[in-house]
Amino acid sequence: MATPRVRFRNITATAPSHRALTDVSFELAPATIHALVGDGGSGKCIITDILAGAIHPDSGVIEINGAPQRIRDPRHARDLGIAVASRGIVDDLSIAANVFLGHWPRRRVTRVIDFPRMHSAARDALATLGVELPVTQPARGLPAAQRQLVAVARAFASGADVLVLDEPAAGLAPDHVAALHRAIAAARDRGATILYITRRVDEVLTLARTVTILRAGRTVLTAPIADVTREQVLREITGGPRTMEFPKRESAPGPPAVRVRGLAVRDRVHAVSFDLRAGEVLGLTGYAGSGCSALARALVGDLRAAAGEVTIGDATGLFRKPRRALAAGMMLVPAERIRTGLSLDRPIRENLSLAAHDQLPTGGLVTRRAERDLALRLLAELSILSAGPDCLAGPLAAVDQQKILFGRFLASRARILILDDPTRGLDAASRHEIYMLINQLVAQAVAVLMISPDPAELLGTCDRIAVMHAGCLAGILDNTNRDVTPTHVAQLAQGAEA
Repeated sequence: MATPRVRFRNITATAPSHRALTDVSFELAPATIHALVGDGGSGKCIITDILAGAIHPDSGVIEINGAPQRIRDPRHARDLGIAVASRGIVDDLSIAANVFLGHWPRRRVTRVIDFPRMHSAARDALATLGVELPVTQPARGLPAAQRQLVAVARAFASGADVLVLDEPAAGLAPDHVAALHRAIAAARDRGATILYITRRVDEVLTLARTVTILRAGRTVLTAPIADVTREQVLREITGGPRTMEFPKRESAPGPPAVRVRGLAVRDRVHAVSFDLRAGEVLGLTGYAGSGCSALARALVGDLRAAAGEVTIGDATGLFRKPRRALAAGMMLVPAERIRTGLSLDRPIRENLSLAAHDQLPTGGLVTRRAERDLALRLLAELSILSAGPDCLAGPLAAVDQQKILFGRFLASRARILILDDPTRGLDAASRHEIYMLINQLVAQAVAVLMISPDPAELLGTCDRIAVMHAGCLAGILDNTNRDVTPTHVAQLAQGAEA
């Protein structure tokens, strides 16, 4: 029997605020794809940090190719042949430099960076993932999905023996997911071992050879994929029968809250028209480059529109700044809550009140007491019970960070909410909480435009689904009876007529 490439033996580790892993054991066989699955708080992230050398276990043994190792730091992890697909992208470096971050190719004699070789190799690494990017340009401004692909390409380009991929398919269009899966299979065939961390059970069953399930920091199952069923995996993740993923909601849309006519963004969105009604969830989707996020940003004035009209109530025109859209009652919650949504090093009360100064009882004067009173009310309303108003937003769990952005919308008293991929990176239980929040808003006649790359999410939550293709609106599907299929959405996304 071959020596495991990596073996965790009775690993216990403590994170800053809680006991993260207890007596965890599993092993990664050479040249295989091993899935690691679990809900939020299960310990998956700590496994990643340990393999990256960012966290050290309190007890237990990690073996690399049969030899006990203490992974001291990220450089030592690389020396041991481990590459972790970190989502960290340095905005001021070129895309190519980000792909080869930490191991830039150098000329043999002078040891200066070999830029032509780096640019060529970066193009090749990205091409294996089905994407073409201007590798000599800075990474600043890349959409979230492309930033993720750059991070995954970095792991592949490292030539490491062990690739640790944490939710690499989250937020990607189906064509890029397919290319990613092909690249992973090719790396396995070359002899690499892949630890594939995901919350998508269907992905686990089709891609991996072995699965390990963590729950509350403990290993509850390690088994060959051939020996488990989808229902068993779901049951072991949650510790019981699967709860309904998409809570039911009565659909009773009112009159249009927003009318969009001929909205265009240079080279990205072309003459898009639609209505968004009060008390409905309108889904918006399309493959990478379809223009969904650009459309959302243009609606609120975060991206300059070249033409078109946006009508809210009696006001018609284009918003040139997000604060003007907010004053009219429309707010965008961006996809990248950490980079562009929250101020992580500021207190929760400041994050919640950021869009609500005009609503404070002090007449717009910002005081700590007014912020605290607002925050206490919203924290209770949103069931964020583990933090107080003066706690920083950074250490919050991902679902609570997203709830803070929902709270900001509630505090603003706006009536039109645009959500860009609101459940990205969240586990099943956390996604269910977000769906419940959306339902509560819709029941109060809030109009919700929800961008999502996940067909199942769109089919389960949206009353109608608008599909973009190459910057144009390909069609809008009526999903009132939840009878639209993924095939309907995919056909429109690929340019077929409705």
